[in-house]
Amino acid sequence: MLTTEELSGIVEVMVVVSEDEIIDIAQELAYLRDDETPDLEDLSQLITLAMKIHWLEPIPSTAVFSILVFLCIPLHTLRSMLKRFQPC
Repeated sequence: MLTTEELSGIVEVMVVVSEDEIIDIAQELAYLRDDETPDLEDLSQLITLAMKIHWLEPIPSTAVFSILVFLCIPLHTLRSMLKRFQPC
């Protein structure tokens, strides 16, 4: 089973943006580790715990868009990036 630290690292490095993506990655890691497939409820509890201890923070897509615009990211790059974001 993933730890909160691993979960935080996955989100930071892979830029996953939804609970579904986290679940997919956790299941794939379990397979690669020859471990049992994690229960969806356990993963949801892990995500909740990570948010409570501030290893993860929900960020609305509008905030991300504002930061990217501030950094002068080209519009075509912004569009392709925003397609991945789901509203919080």
